[in-house]
Amino acid sequence: AVHECMQQVMQTFMRLGNPIFRLRHRWTGQSTNFSAYERQVTANCITLRNHVRRYVRARKDGTRQSKVGKNADLLSLFFKNPDVFTEEVIVDELLDFFIAGTQTLAFAIQCLLCHYATAPESLAKVRAELKDMAGGAAGEGRKSMLAKTMQLETLGDLSYLGQVAQEVLRYRPPAATSSIIELTKDAQVGKYNVKAGDNIV
Repeated sequence: AVHECMQQVMQTFMRLGNPIFRLRHRWTGQSTNFSAYERQVTANCITLRNHVRRYVRARKDGTRQSKVGKNADLLSLFFKNPDVFTEEVIVDELLDFFIAGTQTLAFAIQCLLCHYATAPESLAKVRAELKDMAGGAAGEGRKSMLAKTMQLETLGDLSYLGQVAQEVLRYRPPAATSSIIELTKDAQVGKYNVKAGDNIV
C-alpha cells in the first residue's frame, strides 16, 4: 500500500501539467482516477490514512500508550502543539516519516546487495563471519543456530558486515539520492554561488 501511495503521488505531480486535471483538483481537492488500478491505489491510500488516523485518535484519548520513556516519541511531541499539529497534519507527518523510512531502508539494502553481487571477496568475508556466528554449523543447522544467536544485541559482533553497511551509507546515502533539488535559476546558498541546473542535496 505504501508503494502504491508513492506511485499515486508521482502520478499526481505528472498530471499537474494537464489543465483539466488541475481544474478538477483545485475544485475538489482530489486526483482524477482514470483506471481501475488508480482507483484501487486511491482506496489503498485512504485505508492507510484511516489506519494512521485511528492510531492517532487512540493515542489522543489514552486507549493506546507510548512505549517510549516519558512520552518522548514524535506523536507525543505533536500533541503538545495542537495549534500547529492538527489531526490531518499529524497523519501527514506520520505517513511522511513512515514512507521515508521504508524508501530509504529499501534503497540502502538494494545498494548493499549490489555491492555483494559485484564484490565476491566481500561476500565471502560476510559469509565467513555469519558461519563463525553459527558456530560452524551447515545447512538447516546453520539457519536454526543463526535464528537463536542473531539478536539485536549480537548484531554488533558482525563487525565486517557493519563496516560494509556503513561504507554503503557513506558512498550512496539514501536520503541524499532521494532528496535532490535542481535549481531553475542562479542562486546564492550561504557562501556558495549555485548555477541554474545544478543539483543540491
